[in-house]
Amino acid sequence: MGIILKGISDICGINYDIASGGYRCVFSDGNIIVEGIKSVMSFNNERILLNLKNKKLEIKGTNLYINELYKGFISVCGTINSINLL
Repeated sequence: MGIILKGISDICGINYDIASGGYRCVFSDGNIIVEGIKSVMSFNNERILLNLKNKKLEIKGTNLYINELYKGFISVCGTINSINLL
């Protein structure tokens, strides 16, 4: 099954970890992009809690704000102090 899913994810242009129900985080200066989220559970300017398939991802910092949000994708900007997988 893994070879088939890998082939499908290549054709669709998405990462295998996302296609298999996982998630992916990309960090840059003052920004984090998370792919593979199911929902935003809560947010304010100091904490954002995301629902993943089997876990939750907590982003803490100051002046946090959601820059982009659409199905399975979020971009968070601000001063990010910690990221915790719960």
